[in-house]
Amino acid sequence: MTFTAPRGVLGRIGAIAALATALALLAAPPASADEADDRLTIMRAAQVGAPAAAGGDVTAQQTDGGCSTDPGGDVVDDRDDDAPATHANNDRADIVEHCASYVGNLVLQVTVAEPTNPRADPAWQDATFVGWFLDTDGDDVGDYFASYNLNADGNLVTEVQRIETPTAAVICGNAPAVYDGTSYTAGPIPPECLDGETSVSVSAAVFYDAEGEGGPLLHDTAPDAGAFPDPVAQSTDCANALPAPFADRASIAAAHVNAVDCIYARGVTLGTNNAQGVRHFLPLLAIPRGQFAAFAHRALVTTDTALPDPQTPRFTDVDEGFTFDMEIHELAAADILLGVTPQEFRPHQQIRRDQTASVLVRSLAHARDAAVTPSAPGTHFSDTVGNVHADNIDAAFEEEMVQGVVAPSAGNGRLYVPAAPTSRQQMASVINRFIDNVEGS
Repeated sequence: MTFTAPRGVLGRIGAIAALATALALLAAPPASADEADDRLTIMRAAQVGAPAAAGGDVTAQQTDGGCSTDPGGDVVDDRDDDAPATHANNDRADIVEHCASYVGNLVLQVTVAEPTNPRADPAWQDATFVGWFLDTDGDDVGDYFASYNLNADGNLVTEVQRIETPTAAVICGNAPAVYDGTSYTAGPIPPECLDGETSVSVSAAVFYDAEGEGGPLLHDTAPDAGAFPDPVAQSTDCANALPAPFADRASIAAAHVNAVDCIYARGVTLGTNNAQGVRHFLPLLAIPRGQFAAFAHRALVTTDTALPDPQTPRFTDVDEGFTFDMEIHELAAADILLGVTPQEFRPHQQIRRDQTASVLVRSLAHARDAAVTPSAPGTHFSDTVGNVHADNIDAAFEEEMVQGVVAPSAGNGRLYVPAAPTSRQQMASVINRFIDNVEGS
């Protein structure tokens, strides 16, 4: 995926771009300016009193954890400029809930009464889309416009336009867009796409082009009549993260689910698409060493930690052009990755839990520019004695980045199980704790 942004912010955006490449997400070029402006024009027309003209009222919203409900049965049909707007009974355009969170990056979600897969529903090939006005200066007028749509190549994309200027400009042409079978999710949208604004109020709308050009263009706004709810402030508190839009989120262990939500919001992982374009996380899958290196690299970028230029070729088994070549060799240049041997990294081999701890501790030492050592080595886990990574495991435990697998009980010590592979859901927790540690959360 490709973001368009000022040169000074390319580091963080580049991490998200690398993430998309790493997970083989479908590339999607930005829409033309005309297409983006068409959606903006439709959104502006709908947000100016259309529900009231059809007999609707501005309705108080019930906010809970960044989400607000929207009354049912208030879909409007006003495609014909010469006819008054009328109510229409169409659940595919009827907003049930709309949500926004700003945990590092902005994530927007809309749920309708009868969601459809944009890749399978032909209506999405026309004027069907989800749009948001984003007010960043508190005047209840949109300063940015974000639209979630299916582009000409049949790929989901979120575009962000700056609209407070006389000429609207697409400043982020290809932010993530996800459909999980229930909700439409735009983001994570980096703050650079909003010129670094740290607070935003969100007004949402859904447009459903039921019959194509000439037919009704059904829509619902939330809050009604284009109102703006209270602003959402940027934070590092993962409790404010929305549920990550993974179709298999229910299979993530309870101990790790909030961490998965948070690293999605932080832009560390976007999951992976299946053949139908539905995003999954695959929580129980063991992580190869190359992928874990990429996650560690993204975590460092998220915390604005500088890394040296790639040390290429440090490892003879990581060829130039390998998916994670840059990430592996930048971490190697920072002495965060030492390899299985001085010449071999073995990127396709599963990373073990003891190796994970060493990568975390060396990453933390690099972020702090100071050594990270345990204060009480050899006292935390009963199964790491003699392990080459034992001190790093203890240091990672003391820094609250790892927790072990089995807590101590009468007559037994805490277990770390150092030789076990690291799963993707475990990765989410340790990477999330690492970011919290660096940011002081």
